[in-house]
Amino acid sequence: MRNEKIAIRYARALLDLSIELSVTDQIIHDMALVNQTCRENRELKVILDSPVVNSQLKTGIFETIFKDKIHDISQRFLGIIIRKNREAMLQDISEEFEKLFKIHKGIRTVIIRTALPLAPETLAKVRKMAEAIAKSPTELVEEVSDDLIGGFVLTMEDSQIDASIKQKIREITDDFHINEYIKKL
Repeated sequence: MRNEKIAIRYARALLDLSIELSVTDQIIHDMALVNQTCRENRELKVILDSPVVNSQLKTGIFETIFKDKIHDISQRFLGIIIRKNREAMLQDISEEFEKLFKIHKGIRTVIIRTALPLAPETLAKVRKMAEAIAKSPTELVEEVSDDLIGGFVLTMEDSQIDASIKQKIREITDDFHINEYIKKL
């Protein structure tokens, strides 16, 4: 819980600075790149988590990896994170920044789970429908789920539309258990 609070504070500070300098769109791409790099590169994660590796070496590694790939503000922010010995939280900070950015821009996340991948045209229709319902921009996340037989499950914040065959079978099974011809005790 404590680490989450710290990650939110750093992310909020970076968001406030990026808003002030009008570079939020560039910084969100930078933080996504940092998050993806940390997630996909196990060796980098081990180096970040290691107290044996000094901060100068970590700073040099980040400068080498992200040189000319990220904005100067992001580069300086990474330097501050490393200097403050918070580099092990870098992935958490970048994830919190993405959440705060979406809140700032009014972007809602819509998750659609299906049994098979959807065609691009279908995804475009779902996105358009979700934006009409939410009355704001949406980020559509497609998940292919093996436990669904067919149909889809659409989740937007607290709302969920379950139009899966699995749910229909569950409803039919429940209906069969209710037998109106047997006298209830």
